Amino acid sequence: MGWPGTWAWVDASVVVRVSLVGILAEYAGAPELEIDLPEGACLTDLHRAVGLHPGARFPAEVWDAASGCFTACVRTFVNDEDADDLSRLLERGSRVLLLTMIAGGWRGFKAPHVEKKPSVPPGQKLTDKFPVLHLGPVPSIPPDSWTFTVEGEVEVPLRTTWAQLQALDQVSQASDFHCVTGWSHLGDVWGGVRVRTLLAPARPRPAARYCLFMAEGGYTTDLTLTEASADDVLLAIKLNGAPLSAEHGGPVRLLVPTKYAYKSAKWVLGVVLLADKRLGYWESRGYSSSADPWKEERHSR
Repeated sequence: MGWPGTWAWVDASVVVRVSLVGILAEYAGAPELEIDLPEGACLTDLHRAVGLHPGARFPAEVWDAASGCFTACVRTFVNDEDADDLSRLLERGSRVLLLTMIAGGWRGFKAPHVEKKPSVPPGQKLTDKFPVLHLGPVPSIPPDSWTFTVEGEVEVPLRTTWAQLQALDQVSQASDFHCVTGWSHLGDVWGGVRVRTLLAPARPRPAARYCLFMAEGGYTTDLTLTEASADDVLLAIKLNGAPLSAEHGGPVRLLVPTKYAYKSAKWVLGVVLLADKRLGYWESRGYSSSADPWKEERHSR
């Protein structure tokens, strides 16, 4: 590539996608890799691209470093001919040479140093097993008889059957699981439907700010509507490719991976949208409503 000629504007989203892989590869100790990066690459694709397990977890600081470098738009010091070549290369997203080619030595840029985040939150210990903890006996809920209701501060109360749930857009995600009792299980792949997919057609009213999820046996847990609508909050029906067992909350459980596991209600049956907050079962008994494991929010204050 040439040195300063004229300013060239390069598609920001493509550069973000390319440079992100570069930073991830550097973080993984392989800064000289060449990779094929498909259009619309997702987190799992990036993990695979740098040779890691799809369930691997990169610290938030890594993502921040990538997006901080290339979020707005990218102006590159190259001449006109080089600018055309670079643009075509980036638009294809093919055979990209990591950060050193895009914004490395010839731009005087060096990827920021990233401190590795601990693999588990404070006070947690890793386990290879997946302990089974719940309130009361394990119920037997035939999938064909399962339904999920959306009620409360909504314009259109809804009831979704198992068959209807199966017909909705299914997602798969690698998520860590942190129990408030002190164990963590990392990298399991959960499959299901985003909660917001079921909330949207119910048309939440402007007054709706909170959610109270209801489960078999009278169990409840609370979230804000914003929390319940996050990308990674699911009605989970699969665990590591297999149907969710009854012991792990099947046929359907709530999955809230950014919270302690008592927020991920097993055998979930519905949600009520509320204008005012109503605490769930454990939350009303002294456990934290925010339940952030990285802040060790185990108990209410």
